[in-house]
Amino acid sequence: MWYNFGRVDQQTLRVGYPFAIAAMAAILTGCGTDRSSGEAPESAAAHAAGAASRSRYVGQPLPGLTPERFAPGLVSTEAIELNGVFSPDLREFYFTRVVGGVDTMHQISFADGRWGSARELLLFPNHTRAEAADMVLSRDGQELFFLAGFPRAAPAEKQNYDIWRSRRVRDGWSEAELVPAPVSTPGYEYYPSFGPDGSLYINSNRDGIGAIYRARRLADRTFAPPVKVGHPFLPLDGDLSFAPDGSFIVVSAQRPRIGGSFRNDLFISFRRADGTYADFVRLDDTINSPAHEWCPMVTPDGKYLFFSRRFGAYDTQGWDGTTDGDVFWVDVHALDKYRPATP
Repeated sequence: MWYNFGRVDQQTLRVGYPFAIAAMAAILTGCGTDRSSGEAPESAAAHAAGAASRSRYVGQPLPGLTPERFAPGLVSTEAIELNGVFSPDLREFYFTRVVGGVDTMHQISFADGRWGSARELLLFPNHTRAEAADMVLSRDGQELFFLAGFPRAAPAEKQNYDIWRSRRVRDGWSEAELVPAPVSTPGYEYYPSFGPDGSLYINSNRDGIGAIYRARRLADRTFAPPVKVGHPFLPLDGDLSFAPDGSFIVVSAQRPRIGGSFRNDLFISFRRADGTYADFVRLDDTINSPAHEWCPMVTPDGKYLFFSRRFGAYDTQGWDGTTDGDVFWVDVHALDKYRPATP
């Protein structure tokens, strides 16, 4: 989620076919195939494998090289949605839906051979509905980090955007707790994401202007003081996501910046042989659009890029003037054409 610091600029479910049933249906269909048609015997197994693969992504047909709305009518609806995040084992999907003007996290889980319905995640005391979005799971899936605008001490306290965390418990997630300093500060912190080494990346205006910071994860699972990241990032760059293997980074940014506008596109940077990253390159209009692209997130298996689009006004306070917001996904091979040629 991208914020204009200094003012607030915030931004059920089809049951997926069980793996076994999908596979059996495909096999039965294959058994009834007219072999005189020339269909290869392996096609039934391939179909079964494809059905099982789709079941891993909330039962959705897999996208190609052109972005598609994710789970239309289920996740992407007439409401405003953003974020698209899978757990490391691909058995949970998280997104944000604006409910009553408040960004509200949702979770969909795969259990007992089927995908359940979307349920709200209200993780603050007394299930208080407070702005919460931009979630990401730790690499072991045991912690859920997210942005939230929730008073730290008292309801009358000035709202601030900080990084919060819930821990996995037997029946879901624990009550949210503020990730303390040096991660959270009196400034704004938002869009947590993890690098391939387990470091936490955040965007913060703690030094007066929005920038990307990296906090190393320590052995005791606390974080070292965040350090501002330079190249390939620039001040005011927004949401980012690493490929699981660190081979590339996708960022939501505006380059060059246009005064008075906060509409972002998606850019990509590939890791060089020496471990440094190349300059960011704007993705073409196959992925970017006249709308606002943000919230990139590469799936834990490295196969798909999720991102969000905000339609209508995107430079107004809150969601005023926003006509729609949806979650999109695309095969990660759509990014191959931006990969620098190997010398």
